[in-house]
Amino acid sequence: MSLAEVKTEGKSETEKKWTVSDVLKWTTQYFNNNNISESRLDAEVLLSYVLDLERLKLYLEFNRILGKEELSAYKGLIKKRLDFIPVAYLVGQKEFMGLGFFINKHVLIPRPETELLVETVINKIKENFPFSVKEKTEKGKLVKESIPQIIDLGVGCGNIAVSIAKYVKDCKIYAIDVSQKCLEVAFHNSKAYKIEDKITFLLGSLFYSLEGYNLKGKIDFIVSNPPYVKTTEFDSLPPEVRQEPYIALNGGKDGLDFYRQILSQSLIYLKEEGYLILEIGDGQKEEIVDLMKKKGFCSIEVFSDYSGIERIILAQKSTLKEKEIKFLNKNRKH
Repeated sequence: MSLAEVKTEGKSETEKKWTVSDVLKWTTQYFNNNNISESRLDAEVLLSYVLDLERLKLYLEFNRILGKEELSAYKGLIKKRLDFIPVAYLVGQKEFMGLGFFINKHVLIPRPETELLVETVINKIKENFPFSVKEKTEKGKLVKESIPQIIDLGVGCGNIAVSIAKYVKDCKIYAIDVSQKCLEVAFHNSKAYKIEDKITFLLGSLFYSLEGYNLKGKIDFIVSNPPYVKTTEFDSLPPEVRQEPYIALNGGKDGLDFYRQILSQSLIYLKEEGYLILEIGDGQKEEIVDLMKKKGFCSIEVFSDYSGIERIILAQKSTLKEKEIKFLNKNRKH
């Protein structure tokens, strides 16, 4: 049933004067009845988009009466939401790390748990690059200071790369994606925050697009939120999630295809003691940690998200030689 079909006090909804309060109350109940999760939040986000208001300011305008065009636009969004189109796609935006990101159907929608990935990277940058400046004065002379070099694999809308570039004063990021449409969205978001000069956007699969950049053994941080959904589990995902790009979700038969590829190549690009920082799916920690150890990564740390799910794995490239790593792995089995 649509807004226009409901009767209130003998009047059709087209005759009724709808206030912000009325609309939110009705929509929340309507979404609940149609199995839409986060019904109240979705109702508020869609209405704030139509009215061009910050969501919290809706509460200051509870008695505001919606015009016919506003009501019509809102009803159109409700209809699309009932088809399980994610709210972020409907409004074309998603907040991440306190920043607003342009979003469309070609990119994965940023999740709150990925903020932990970005925070982990930023914290490690602060530990390892306390100055983080391109130039400094030392004894009256201008000295160039090294800055962190970062690879972001699977850039999507750019939420990881752009957030790091925004919050780290000086850094160089190589942001890679196999989708040209994703790169276009990411570049748009980098320009919005005027940090596009810090990021080199590259089209290609994982590390292959880096050939010719002379970066082997020179990267301080490799970061990624790779696809980690098992192929057989895709059809059981919530209907909203199934609307997102399949290529950004499908991690292969066991969900670990991309982790294997990243682990096999990242050692080539990382400096000694450089960091690999990955987001992982629920229940994948043990397998990925084991893969890391076999490749020779050390100082492995795991961080849980706010739901208590082990979500982020951090590891360092070992300073041991390849033969030493094989020897240690062999003896660990006995």
